Amino acid sequence: MRTIPRRTALAVVPMLVAFAACSESPSAVTTIDEQVNLDVATFVADQTGDDLILMTLGGDQIMGPQTGPPFDASISYSRTVTFYDESDAVQAAYDPDLTAKLNIVADLEGSRTRTWDGGTMTVEINRHRDLWVSGLLGQETSRTWDGEGNSDVSRVAQSDERGTRTYDMTSSTLIAGVVIPVPRSADGWPLEGTITRQVTVVVVNGLGDTITRERTVVITFNGTQFVTATVNGEEFEIDLAARRAHRRH
Repeated sequence: MRTIPRRTALAVVPMLVAFAACSESPSAVTTIDEQVNLDVATFVADQTGDDLILMTLGGDQIMGPQTGPPFDASISYSRTVTFYDESDAVQAAYDPDLTAKLNIVADLEGSRTRTWDGGTMTVEINRHRDLWVSGLLGQETSRTWDGEGNSDVSRVAQSDERGTRTYDMTSSTLIAGVVIPVPRSADGWPLEGTITRQVTVVVVNGLGDTITRERTVVITFNGTQFVTATVNGEEFEIDLAARRAHRRH
């Protein structure tokens, strides 16, 4: 897996972010670890939305020449695709009768601000994905995605009634057996499979001291837009359509 060089952290900028991705008020969070879990769940919900865009690209966007980015205009997107037949031989181009699987290597870079009721999230994005797609032979009813990736997030600042929190977040990703129905429909969410993320969170407090936390996040798909994500064992519900996370009580 290629390693993305870590960029220099952003200078102090007005990225005061109040996460409204959870139904409970910030005052319900009582410890720094609870707060980190909550904010990591929100970060992961947004990242998962981008991964699902890659995994549900239409045929022309995967098989044909690269066209415009499938993401919002603030995100730069590039990708290379390699096609393989049933014997794992490389093909010069996609063949609907002979292509058995493909490898897509994609890079995303840019910045994004998302707004919910009561707050927004601003994040710098630098992500790399190396993904394999199988199940292409014959009459397709689904495609299976596996692969890995990493993510370098420069700096995220969050502000709410508990004060301002500044994070540096990096993560690695493992995608295992994520089954996407074919043809893709508006409610064609992944039928099964998991995405596991290892997230390193560096919390910078107002005195310049740092606190580091490691979080393991496992997302389990079930065919609906509402899936379970565990953050170090604590359960959250992720709304895949809205890219929002809610703590399970």
